[in-house]
Amino acid sequence: NNGGELDRVAVDDNGHGTYQTHILQRYSLTNCSPSGFAMDTSTGLAAVGCAGGRQIIWNVRTNHVIASLAIPGVDIVAANDHSFFFPSYIKQTLTITDEQGRIIQTFKTSVQSHTVTADLVSGQVFVPLDGGKIMVLRPGHAQD
Repeated sequence: NNGGELDRVAVDDNGHGTYQTHILQRYSLTNCSPSGFAMDTSTGLAAVGCAGGRQIIWNVRTNHVIASLAIPGVDIVAANDHSFFFPSYIKQTLTITDEQGRIIQTFKTSVQSHTVTADLVSGQVFVPLDGGKIMVLRPGHAQD
């Protein structure tokens, strides 16, 4: 395939402290070598961090790409409350999109900002910055 794939797997415990995985379904993603994945389980939509310069929002239930975004240098992504988060260590930005891939907001970050995580309970989003600092975004608040 011209890119990568994502696999849906089942993990079975054999009862002896080891586990066995079984591939249930393979999804081919054209022009995407997946390096990050975050799903909004309420909608079945997922942000996929591709190793190349385009990132995608993908409908896991229908296997259709909803949007393709020109954001280079993304590996880890996050999903939270119908929004997707794409940190770019090349552009040194955090791009936030809605489920259709429309850009909601972009924040300046740093070269260290290649990962992101979201707290599904509080809605807070965390991005590492240079010098051991962490950017904390809170719903309805300005950047900390």
